[in-house]
Amino acid sequence: MLIHPNPLAPNRYVVLNSGHTFHEQELSTLNYLLFPRLGDWAIVKLAEKSSGLGNEEVIQAGLFDERWQVSGATAKQN
Repeated sequence: MLIHPNPLAPNRYVVLNSGHTFHEQELSTLNYLLFPRLGDWAIVKLAEKSSGLGNEEVIQAGLFDERWQVSGATAKQN
């Protein structure tokens, strides 16, 4: 994990994380539920105050193409 001040918004951070895209609740159930949910990259807005699981909003997510470029066809915006 890497956390760095956002150069475009000094009061925010950029977080680079490599890991699972599922929550503890899914880990306690059946294995077939354990699949990536966000693709290769995602922009996620976290809730200001945590009140449990699922308090994030996926702003945009997608896949990289074979040249590690963001594929416009797979990017989605909420």
